[in-house]
Amino acid sequence: MSGASAVPSDEDFDRGIQEVGSTRAGSELRDGRIVLRRENWYQSSFPTELVTVRCRDGDRVLFCKHGDGYVAQVAGLQRGPRYEARVYAAIEEALTGLTPHCYGSFEGSHGTTLVLAFQPRALRVTKAGVEGLAQAAERLGEFHRRSLAVVGNGGTLNRYDREHFERWSKRFDRIPSGTSFSSSLRPIAMRRASLVEVLARAEPTIVHGELFPSNVLVSESDVLLVDWETAGIGPGELDLSALTIGHWRPDQRRRCESAYARGRWGTDVPREHAAVLGAATAYVCTLVADWAQSRGRAAEPWLDDELERSAALLQAL
Repeated sequence: MSGASAVPSDEDFDRGIQEVGSTRAGSELRDGRIVLRRENWYQSSFPTELVTVRCRDGDRVLFCKHGDGYVAQVAGLQRGPRYEARVYAAIEEALTGLTPHCYGSFEGSHGTTLVLAFQPRALRVTKAGVEGLAQAAERLGEFHRRSLAVVGNGGTLNRYDREHFERWSKRFDRIPSGTSFSSSLRPIAMRRASLVEVLARAEPTIVHGELFPSNVLVSESDVLLVDWETAGIGPGELDLSALTIGHWRPDQRRRCESAYARGRWGTDVPREHAAVLGAATAYVCTLVADWAQSRGRAAEPWLDDELERSAALLQAL
C-alpha cells in the first residue's frame, strides 16, 4: 500500500477500532474485528482506506483517513485529519445528518486516523445536475443558519476573519501578469481593501472552507458534505461561492443562490448578501488561480467570467 509509513499497522488498527468502539459515537463498532483493508481508489491530500469491520450485528465498511498526527498550518489555516476530528467533536450537533457518521478517531505510531462511515451509493453532486446542486445549496443555507447557535463552541477552529482576509489579499500580488485572467483580476485587486472590509464584517457562521462540488455527495435524497479539514468560522458566502463556481449557467447559479437564501434566511435576505457574495467569489477565484499556479497549470477558462460576476455583485459597494 502506498504511503505505508502514514497508515497504521494491523495491530494499531485493531487497537484503534476497539478504542473508537468504546465511545458513544463509535459504539456500533464495539468488539468489532477488522476483516479487510483496501486502499481507496480515489486518493487526495491524505492516505485513505476502506476498512471492513465485522461487528456483532453485521459488517460495516469504514472510510478511514490517515495523517501524521500534527495539525498542519497551510496559508495560516489548520488542516489535516487530527484537525478534522476536532471539527467533528466541536460542532457535532450542527453536522448531524449533513456528513457521513463520524465514529471518532485514534492515535498510533503512524499519527492520526479519522473513522467515518463509508457511503457506497453516494455520487458527486455534479452527476446529479442542477437539481442536486440546488438541493445542496438549500441544505447548506440551513446548516449555516443552524450553525449560528454553535459558533461559540468553535474556539479552536480556523478563523476566516480580518487577519485572514488581509493575508489572503496579498495573493493578488502573486498572480502572473500578461494573462487574460490577470487583466480581469486587476479591477478587483484595486478594491482589495474594500473586499477585506466586506468579508470581515459579514455575519460569521460555521463554514466548510473548501466546499467545491467535489466535496459534496448526493445519496438518494440526502446531501452529504465531506472533507471538513479546513472548516472554521467565517462568512457563509465563502461556501456558497465555492459550491456554485465554474461551468454552471447563470440561470442555474441563480437557482442555487435562491435555494441557499431560502434555506438560510427564508424571505428576509439581508441587503449586504450580494456584496458579500461578490467578495467571496473574488476570494474563491484567487484561491483557484493560486492553486493552479502552484501546480504549474493554466488558470481555469471560466475564471474570467466569475470575476466579471464578482465585479457586478460588488457594484453595491
